[in-house]
Amino acid sequence: MKSITVPAFMYIQSDKVFYSITLGFTELNRFLSIDNEFDVLKRSQRLINEKRVKKLVQYLENEDFILPALTGYIEGDFIFEPIGKENLGYLKLPLDCVIKLFDGQHRASAIISACSKSFELKEKLSRSSIALNLAEYLNLDMRQQYFSDINSNASKPSISLSSTYNKNDARMVLAHKVIGELALSDRIEYEKNVIRNYNTRNLYALYTFKSFSDSLAKAFGVKKGTLITDELVSKATLIYSAWMKLLNWQFILDTDYYRKNNILLHNLMIITIGSVTKTLLDDNDNDYNIVIDKIKNSRIDYLESFTYKKMYDVCVDEQTDKIKLDALSKINLHDYIIKLMRKV
Repeated sequence: MKSITVPAFMYIQSDKVFYSITLGFTELNRFLSIDNEFDVLKRSQRLINEKRVKKLVQYLENEDFILPALTGYIEGDFIFEPIGKENLGYLKLPLDCVIKLFDGQHRASAIISACSKSFELKEKLSRSSIALNLAEYLNLDMRQQYFSDINSNASKPSISLSSTYNKNDARMVLAHKVIGELALSDRIEYEKNVIRNYNTRNLYALYTFKSFSDSLAKAFGVKKGTLITDELVSKATLIYSAWMKLLNWQFILDTDYYRKNNILLHNLMIITIGSVTKTLLDDNDNDYNIVIDKIKNSRIDYLESFTYKKMYDVCVDEQTDKIKLDALSKINLHDYIIKLMRKV
């Protein structure tokens, strides 16, 4: 029987033998069997989500990418040949053996799909490999348990933190640049999705990074792949500098007080500032100087205009004092701010 031989590292986890190997992207399809059995009780994975696979294929088309190791088991006969130290050696995989995964099925499917998408992409990906951590044969009950353990104990990072680190998304790039230009880095919460003074190390944070980036994206129609020019950064900085002065961002220190009595520092507010900016630009032929003048000369009072009492008919529930995030409340807040702007 024909086989391939790959360097391997043997290790033990909970008295079970595992092998750590790497396979080239173009070799993966030889051995991988996608565990996509329709009956949930007969598989140890979720069904393949084709939309997720498609997004991962698009990711693999980038110049830079990184994929974590796949985890599964080997079904069929194979041989581990140690050399020197007994845990280092070679794993001989006959071509009729099968690798089944209980973690990383979408990553593996995306690799296989990407390698079949075009000759050029296959050629590019042929230089890449992926690590696999493979157990000796595991029965279905054990594989299902491992799938449950891995996904139950996994902790996804906050959206805000992932956004902060994402330099491939133009929306995040623009936000970093504008925040830097406005010297607001120490007033932004980069890790949490929602700011509560008891769950953030930065007691002076005004807004989350994700909400600030969403605001800028709405204001200037920025998409993930938008080219961020110096002109765009300059225009965005000037307009948001006007908002910063109007709403007194740099001088607000008692953030806890504002959050209890005012919607000024709520994520809804900064995101709505983005949609209001978009409306002002549309209404004034994208003349940012006119927009800046309107902001500067606005009658908005950062202390009084957005108190909970003023917002009862806009976006705050009068019975609970909770901010409402439904579509109508968002429209109401947008229109409320626009009316204040148009009094100029």
